[in-house]
Amino acid sequence: VADPTDPDADLDAVADAWGDRPGTLRRTTTRNDGAAVE
Repeated sequence: VADPTDPDADLDAVADAWGDRPGTLRRTTTRNDGAAVE
């Protein structure tokens, strides 16, 4: 978890490093609008 506006948290560099590994890299965002039980 990192703040994309923080220059010390270079998410593109992390994605490049992990992108060379086997598997699937997924970049997502968080939601802060609450939960709902239906």
